[in-house]
Amino acid sequence: MGGPEGQEERRTARCGRGRIGYEVLLTVDQGVPRQRRSIGRKLSIIVVRSRTNQMEDLLGLAPAILQALESIQLGQTIVVPFPSGPNA
Repeated sequence: MGGPEGQEERRTARCGRGRIGYEVLLTVDQGVPRQRRSIGRKLSIIVVRSRTNQMEDLLGLAPAILQALESIQLGQTIVVPFPSGPNA
């Protein structure tokens, strides 16, 4: 997302309330859930399935990503699917 080919921009968001916040990894890398052991249990993951990692394709998924951020629990993985249908 915005970097040289093969690289992803990685940022984390703090979720949770009060002092019990936790980090969420937002990624388009479909292999991250299989690497969970090396990532750790205090990290939640949102995997975005998109046609590409270009901003034009990702912007349409923003509402679903925000909804996932609101509902994700500590250590959980949520997949945001690419919309299917005639307008996808």
